Amino acid sequence: MTNFGGALKRLDQFIEQKMKVVNVPGVAVAVTDREKLLRVSTYGFGDVAAQTPVTPEMLFEIGSIGKSFTSIALLQLREEGRLDLHEPVTRYLPWFEVQSEHEPITLHHLMSHTAGITMGAEFPGEARYEVWALRETEATAPPGTY
Repeated sequence: MTNFGGALKRLDQFIEQKMKVVNVPGVAVAVTDREKLLRVSTYGFGDVAAQTPVTPEMLFEIGSIGKSFTSIALLQLREEGRLDLHEPVTRYLPWFEVQSEHEPITLHHLMSHTAGITMGAEFPGEARYEVWALRETEATAPPGTY
């Protein structure tokens, strides 16, 4: 196996620098080679007030990366012929509703952030609530425009 010591040291420096710039209190990073875990590094605090350091076991919210995982799953379903990305979302999720005077929103629009939905829930909550709260959201542009 190649020695990645220099690259990992630069990665540590980069992460610590970026944490300061964007004011992130704590991070955990895992590096793999697709077969095995090569390294787990932790930085900063999981609880700043208590000065509790981040540990490899600490859980973090998944955040926006969930969109990538969802898109991969949808593309796999498309490859299997089980869905069409250009059909309205309501074909697959009949309860999906956004106030709009425009054409229906498709999965492709959601995946490419071009659905015309510019605002989400005022506060993050459970995913089911956020989807249901879209009923109160108005599309600001025709899907596929922006």
